Amino acid sequence: MNVGDDTALTLEYNKVIDSIAERAASRLGKEIVLALKPVDDADLVEARLRPILETMDLIAFDDPLSAFHIPDIRQSLQSISTPGTVLEIRELLDIGEVLVASERARAYVDKRKAKYPRLHHLTDQLSSHPELAKELERVLDLATESVRDNASAELRRLRRSIEQVRDTVREQAEAVLQRLPETVVQDRLLTIRDGRYVIPVRESQKGRVEGIVHDQSATGQTVFIEPMVSVHSSNRLRQLELAERQEILRILRKLVEAVADIRDEIAANLRILAQFDAIYAQAIYAREIDATEPLFNDVGTFRLNGARHPILYHRMRQTDQGSSVVPLDLLLGTEAYWTLILTGPNAGGKTVALKTVGLLALMAHAGLPVPTQPRSEIPRLSGVFADIGDAQSIENDLSTFSSHVANLGRICNEADGRSLVLLDEIGSSTDPDQGSALAVALLSELTDRGARTIATTHHGALKAIVRGP
Repeated sequence: MNVGDDTALTLEYNKVIDSIAERAASRLGKEIVLALKPVDDADLVEARLRPILETMDLIAFDDPLSAFHIPDIRQSLQSISTPGTVLEIRELLDIGEVLVASERARAYVDKRKAKYPRLHHLTDQLSSHPELAKELERVLDLATESVRDNASAELRRLRRSIEQVRDTVREQAEAVLQRLPETVVQDRLLTIRDGRYVIPVRESQKGRVEGIVHDQSATGQTVFIEPMVSVHSSNRLRQLELAERQEILRILRKLVEAVADIRDEIAANLRILAQFDAIYAQAIYAREIDATEPLFNDVGTFRLNGARHPILYHRMRQTDQGSSVVPLDLLLGTEAYWTLILTGPNAGGKTVALKTVGLLALMAHAGLPVPTQPRSEIPRLSGVFADIGDAQSIENDLSTFSSHVANLGRICNEADGRSLVLLDEIGSSTDPDQGSALAVALLSELTDRGARTIATTHHGALKAIVRGP
């Protein structure tokens, strides 16, 4: 669909998309929303729109879907494509969350598949791996991000031995500490250096304690000595800790191998969950702006009933002033006329009306519900063009009028009988007679092409133009 970046920005389409993205629960869902563009493809628009409408009904009439986390595990899945890679515990926990979310989303929609067939078609593609999800939950502790003691019999045995030997080391060092006089020790508390229990000894008295010096204070007044009596037990403790580390590594490798076996299926699940998240975000936003399904036609007719500018309406609703937004009724593109000229005083809502029609057309062609009364119609368009607001270009040394003319030239070159053209204050920013002549010529050309055109003006000459089909 022919929609320039300037047109989308002028009509504030990006602001609507940003608002929807804020409602997505995952980074991947946000990315999908932010990539939404209007398209000239009826099947694609329908494929986007139908699940959103179903989700709006689901939110309104069914038990709400409790929130679940969809972590971005793309990098982790990419990493395990390299044999021998071991993931961090946090990464494996995230993969487990994706598996659990897949189960929940699939089960939730499956119970309601008769009512929401498009959503079911999406979530039914989620592959189920309950055994791996349960194994990850059994082995890994989410709260502490660690491997549980019962992950294996060997790990349980090693950790019990570690606790026993650690208690022995502490008792041996404590006994030495208690026997030393106050003149020797700096403090009556054991501390740990390099994983060893050490005694803080005055530097001048270090010869009084038999052991190994592991550290020294910043001032040099204190040295930290491991008593010789506990060295053997400390060595044993270190060996057990190394064995524990190796056992944890073995367990993690086994989990990574299980994940790697179904890596492609997990990646597919992640994409589907992201789509589900994006659809849910669009449905939430659509309900917030009281949006309905746009009906498309191929005869070029706009038939808008109770249309509201979504950004303005949403902002006013947040302050309980939604009823103060004046809705717009519009009929354009029938056999009677397809060019509409709006006139009236400043601050009368002409530009808002222009932007409302354009923005709703973009939203509809992006597959989004629009804030209108039900059964409002929008024609299938090949392009949307807008010349709204000042367009002075300092970089290209163009005046406001010159910039308008350049933009109008582009519109005249590209607009056709399936285009919507929006022109604000056409013919302004120059001599009134010349501006009127330019505006008449441009509107005549666009009308002859059959482009659906809405223009605002203060020029009296334009107000007098009446042309038949």
